[in-house]
Amino acid sequence: MPLLLGFGAISAFLSAKFNRRMLRASGVLVMALGLVMFTRGMSLFGVALPTLNPGQGSLVAVAKVVGDYQEVRTTVDSGDYHPLIVQKGIPVRWIVSAKAADLNGCNNPLTVPQYGIRKQLVPGDNLIEFTPDRDGTISYTCWMGMISSSIRIVPDLKVLTASDLSAPPGGSIASAFGSGGGGGGCCGAAPGKFANGKIPTDVIQVAKRTDEGQVAEVVVDANGYTPAVIVMQRGVKGKVKFVAGNLGSCNSVVNFPEYQGGLDLRQGQLETPMLPITSDFTFECGMGMLHGYVKVVDDAANVDLNAVRAQVASFKPRAGAGGCCGR
Repeated sequence: MPLLLGFGAISAFLSAKFNRRMLRASGVLVMALGLVMFTRGMSLFGVALPTLNPGQGSLVAVAKVVGDYQEVRTTVDSGDYHPLIVQKGIPVRWIVSAKAADLNGCNNPLTVPQYGIRKQLVPGDNLIEFTPDRDGTISYTCWMGMISSSIRIVPDLKVLTASDLSAPPGGSIASAFGSGGGGGGCCGAAPGKFANGKIPTDVIQVAKRTDEGQVAEVVVDANGYTPAVIVMQRGVKGKVKFVAGNLGSCNSVVNFPEYQGGLDLRQGQLETPMLPITSDFTFECGMGMLHGYVKVVDDAANVDLNAVRAQVASFKPRAGAGGCCGR
């Protein structure tokens, strides 16, 4: 109640004009978020909607008929799929090329809902086969519906119009969220900060000693984990506490793989029990895209933080992690 009263007092000092502007801005934000969620849901059902991200026309891959089938090749980027055009009624051999560095927990696996296809991609060439049975445009998407692009099905590949080769429905994560500052990714993490499983090492916290052991505190918000690196002393029981900021469907759950347990921050589970501290361990968001690292040392009072940074920088999370949140 005091907090609400405090906001009321502040609001009293604001002009009516300013309040009207704030209300309009809030309404636009709510509508934009609603549109993003609607578009994502439709993508998961295979429905391609018009994109707000023009300029991808040069990336449209057109199939080539070879005997009794047609072949088309596209690539996968860390946060993008590319559109393709195929002909109705001819079996498709679709080759999706991917580099190991571009595969992550968001863009893999790839799905084509219209044909019940779910393809787990591996580095190199991946073959997807189907036969398009009707004209039109369908969507293909990541398993979360955050990255999508289109498959345009035409009656005859020999007769393509400028419209066929124009910017297609679908789009990348960036197009769905816009180019405004501070956002990006399913978890809301700062773009690039946690990309491809990276763990930022700019801030390292040495756990504080208490009467019951040692305790570290991590803030979880739109920036991910701060700090994402913790130092604890071996042989002293310890716990990790979380301060919840902006929570979403991804960062609200924190898992500790080595201890086979997790916390749901939205349910008020804000700290681990006292854990036996014997060796390094990690923590990550519910979708395995935000990562933190706990370095265990023999003497926390005399630790080489530069050595810790170097070790964490070389850490590679489990396969498939590190996708949408950082791109």
